[in-house]
Amino acid sequence: MPELHIFATAEDVAISAAEFVADLGLRCIRDQGRFSLALSGGSTPQGLYRRLAGNPYRNFIDWRSWHMFWGDERCVPLDDPESNFGMVKSILLNRITIPASQVHRMRGEIPPEEAALEYEARLRSHFQMPVPSFDLVLLGLGDDGHTASLFPETDALEEKHKLVAANWVPALQAHRITFTLPLINGAKTVVFLDTDPDKAEVLQRVLEPTTEGNPLPAGLVRPSRGNVHWFLSEEAARQLAEAGIAAIDVAGAGGTSWSQVEMHRAKTESQARLAGAFIGWGIPTADSIQNVRVGAPNIKVFASGGLRNGVDIAKSIAVGAALGGMASPYLKAAAKSEDMIVQTIHEIARELQVCMFAAGAVDIESLMQTPLLKK
Repeated sequence: MPELHIFATAEDVAISAAEFVADLGLRCIRDQGRFSLALSGGSTPQGLYRRLAGNPYRNFIDWRSWHMFWGDERCVPLDDPESNFGMVKSILLNRITIPASQVHRMRGEIPPEEAALEYEARLRSHFQMPVPSFDLVLLGLGDDGHTASLFPETDALEEKHKLVAANWVPALQAHRITFTLPLINGAKTVVFLDTDPDKAEVLQRVLEPTTEGNPLPAGLVRPSRGNVHWFLSEEAARQLAEAGIAAIDVAGAGGTSWSQVEMHRAKTESQARLAGAFIGWGIPTADSIQNVRVGAPNIKVFASGGLRNGVDIAKSIAVGAALGGMASPYLKAAAKSEDMIVQTIHEIARELQVCMFAAGAVDIESLMQTPLLKK
């Protein structure tokens, strides 16, 4: 099942997506020595790229361990305003220090069939496996349901063997170079970014497909062993509610948990300060829940990783969220000792009891009606 992350504004989507990508990159580099990701074109991911190009990410990320690829490209010269690579270069690449050999662009200026074959060879050389598995593939959503350059009713959708295709798109009367579904669905993590409220019907068809008609290309993104995340704006949540979506897992203080762990693992004071700089950068869970409540009052809301303590639990219940999990406090405790985990559980229970006592709530049902905590 895809995981939905809803934020108040498009800017908040960019902030959280940057945090998510930076965190994923950090873990991949720690575990395997490099981070291989495929970037998306279009206007929606530009906010994410601007965040990564600015502080603290520009100086914090180990760009020497990043390998950047592109999920699709227009068949245009390198300096054409329509070039996906050109957009990323102007917003991100010109502002960071990454080895040129680790920036793997599609050559849109050469014949599309040649460009597709060349890029597939580059992918196979980089991954050294029959079906490459990206750590992350970033995707967008078109108003016709296309993603990458996999457009409805085009030949590339049926491709079962090639990793990269030269896809003729009749609606555009143009070729596009694009990843195929076997390549995308081999990814460990896929992230869709969408802040356009006018795509509610398309989103519904992607997230809740029916048996009538052909599925939309974006709905065919189903990684065999990976996860799919949708980062959406509050306006999109409002439209999703009208489109019939039943539940949302709100984003919380993303980044807090791994920052706390890295602080405890830090070998030097400077490393600890660096990790600590990220704590609290996420949107507080209670605020996220209320953002969704305003946009989509009839949707069931789940609070998960952004919960940090018993007070957060109480606030989340008070504003009407179901509870999913609490990564941050337990990771912090686990970084110290097993005894700290037990102690943390008791502390969280006490904090919740204090909040209920202060609010005059005798049970969970009455806590949900507490005006004090709703404020």
